[in-house]
Amino acid sequence: MDLRQLQPYIIGWIRDYLSQALAGVISVFHLVVHELTVTRVYGDLATVPLTDYSALSSIVGWSSTDAQQIYYKKIGRQVKVTFFIQGTSNSPQVSFTLPFTNAEGLIQVPCRVIDNGVLQLDPGYLNLSAGSNTVVIRKNMQDAAFTASGQKIVLGQFALEATQ
Repeated sequence: MDLRQLQPYIIGWIRDYLSQALAGVISVFHLVVHELTVTRVYGDLATVPLTDYSALSSIVGWSSTDAQQIYYKKIGRQVKVTFFIQGTSNSPQVSFTLPFTNAEGLIQVPCRVIDNGVLQLDPGYLNLSAGSNTVVIRKNMQDAAFTASGQKIVLGQFALEATQ
């Protein structure tokens, strides 16, 4: 007998066996597959678009900006933030706000800094404290103040876990 002729019987027998002997496991498997499918459709990094928060953020450190780009992508409670702010400095401080509060501990991440038109060889870094939505950027690892005049640029990206 040709094996191809037996294939429907074998598949049917396996299906019947699995549906009877493993009914509970199969229903759990279907639930897990359904949950993964729903999560993938509604929370996939590739399908969730970036949200532009630039116009709503409270940005400190510039008298005028040539570019202010603050984008985030939120999936569940995980948030990825990308920022680029460029303009004329009017303050030794730099900060911007996010629409989410940080649920984690202190986040400190290196970022690119140009102060008074000069690229800083010692990288700047950002601070986002637990329970806060304000990102504070430092000129360098020694916490030097920014120059309150000239061209100032900060850019980088980081991730956080939001409280909601």
